[in-house]
Amino acid sequence: MAQTSKALHHLHKKKPSLFNNTIEKLAYVAGVASPVVTLPQLFQIWITHDASGISLITWISYLLIVTIMTLYGIVHKEKPLIIMYGSLIIIDLLIIIGAILY
Repeated sequence: MAQTSKALHHLHKKKPSLFNNTIEKLAYVAGVASPVVTLPQLFQIWITHDASGISLITWISYLLIVTIMTLYGIVHKEKPLIIMYGSLIIIDLLIIIGAILY
C-alpha cells in the first residue's frame, strides 16, 4: 500500500511550465540588473566626490529594506533574491559612506 501511495504521489508532480521557467530566468536577470543600474549613482559620488544631490535618509532606508529582503531570500533559499539584495547591501553601504564623506 505504501509503495502505491508513493507511486501515485510521483504522478501528481507537474513539470515546470514554460512560463515558470521563463520567470525563473528573468528573476536571475533582474537579480543582476538591479545592482548594475545602481552603479552610476555610486560612481558619480566616488569619482566626482560630490554627493550634494543624495538623500542620506533615502539610502539608509534602502539599506534597511534590502537587508530585510536579503534575509528573506536566505530563509527561503531564493538565489535571485540573495544575489540581488546582497549586492545592493554593498552598493547602498558604499553610497551611504560616500554621502557622509562628500
